[in-house]
Amino acid sequence: MGAPLPSPPQGIFCFPAYLKYLFVYDEYIDNMEMYEMFTLERGLDIPERKTGPKYPYDQLELGDSFYLEGGDLSKLCNANYREWRRTGKKFTARKVENGVRVWRVE
Repeated sequence: MGAPLPSPPQGIFCFPAYLKYLFVYDEYIDNMEMYEMFTLERGLDIPERKTGPKYPYDQLELGDSFYLEGGDLSKLCNANYREWRRTGKKFTARKVENGVRVWRVE
């Protein structure tokens, strides 16, 4: 067993470790500025969601591909997976030259 843990400094109260909270009494009671960083607004319209495909998966026939210059391979692989789950069509991506190319394989 290791040495016992030191007690917290005077004026600080610690909840059990599983709660992961630490309050300094003086600042917690006297300083309620954390509630001033939120502004309540009522009656605002909710903006429409940005829908539509980011990549041209719906236009690809079997064997077709598209090239994304400077694309991130991992992001395109994730997008391929989501499109496969949504439509059942399979795609593969490879890093080529300065970008990524995606092919429809099934």
